[in-house]
Amino acid sequence: MELKEFLMEKYSLKQQVVGFYIFWIERYIAFRRDRADSDKLLDAFLRELMGKREDWQVKQAGKAVSYYFRWKETCEERVVGGLILSWEKCARLMEDRLRQMKYSWDTEKAYIYWFNRFRQQIGCEPDLLGEAELSKFISDLAVKSRVSRATQRLALNALIFFYRNVLKQNPTLGYMMPAKRGRKLPVVLSASEIRLIFKEMDTADQLPFELIYGAGLRLSECLELRVKDLNLESRTLMVKSGKGGKDRVSIIPESLVEKLECKLAQNRKLFDEDRKLQRPGVPLPDALSVKYPGAAEEWAWFWLFPSDRICTFRRDNMDYRFHVYKSSLQKIFKGALGRSGVAKQASIHTLRHSFATHLIECGYDIRTVQELLGHKDVKTTMIYTHVATKHKLSVVSPMDR
Repeated sequence: MELKEFLMEKYSLKQQVVGFYIFWIERYIAFRRDRADSDKLLDAFLRELMGKREDWQVKQAGKAVSYYFRWKETCEERVVGGLILSWEKCARLMEDRLRQMKYSWDTEKAYIYWFNRFRQQIGCEPDLLGEAELSKFISDLAVKSRVSRATQRLALNALIFFYRNVLKQNPTLGYMMPAKRGRKLPVVLSASEIRLIFKEMDTADQLPFELIYGAGLRLSECLELRVKDLNLESRTLMVKSGKGGKDRVSIIPESLVEKLECKLAQNRKLFDEDRKLQRPGVPLPDALSVKYPGAAEEWAWFWLFPSDRICTFRRDNMDYRFHVYKSSLQKIFKGALGRSGVAKQASIHTLRHSFATHLIECGYDIRTVQELLGHKDVKTTMIYTHVATKHKLSVVSPMDR
């Protein structure tokens, strides 16, 4: 039973009065948040009110808190702002808020992971959470867990989201130990090294990697390409809802046009077979399935790199044909990298770094590269100039003189 209902049913409080009782309970929760738990907290709380409030208000506050204690005895859940909030309910609200605000599936999984880790480590109920618990957890990540600054920042973003959108708090962090931040340049593969890696892949597996390198795509952007996003005549492709929800146009390499035409013809056969056997269509972004009924079964929305299986989507428990999974391509790339003999700590994203670096080495201006990559700030793109100029400098070592 919710606290408000408990107060009205158990103590016959009128609806307009319950709000005042909830107010005093919230004040008490805030008062005890930064203090050690003890039996004398209520007395200290009431003493603080004396002199600032009328006597009848102090008595009402004492009643409200005593009713709160009785409610807690009948319910394992806790109250924040007059609402029942257990950790389980917090988890449900967290998921709801993430989906309402249209965060990506990857972001949702990352935020839920850090929420669960915070929940397991913090050792108190949601109604006792404050800035101190958040600061300690974030600092411990750097001091004890020794995570990178990027990991610490991700955890902080996830928990700030939790505090603001679930607990309705707006934390201003006090002292927090930041993870060490070093200036790291991206790993870049040379054109010959990329050819060696591609050579170790099966011919049928090469296209997504070639497109990532040739168009400067992120892995998720490549996998989420649909038939309608390609314009082979103008040699361009449209990246829809990339990082930050932004659209952009990128290039299609001339050398991949014929391969893409063959891939589309192959996909068309799979699409026609799906329609003939009345298999589920593909998932659509946002609520387009409501706005355009039947679009999920249209050729224009079919994946460029479809999976060979029908799967159930966890968000709505519906069956769809999804695109190829990230993990599948990551395994292919890792295996090819190992067999190629290229001794670099590379990943699929390294192909995107290489795309940007090679364009700068070819003399393209930084603004053009920024637009192709979809960077918000040109400073992000500028880091590739440090990698590109290293082997272009006309400096002769004194040892070679």
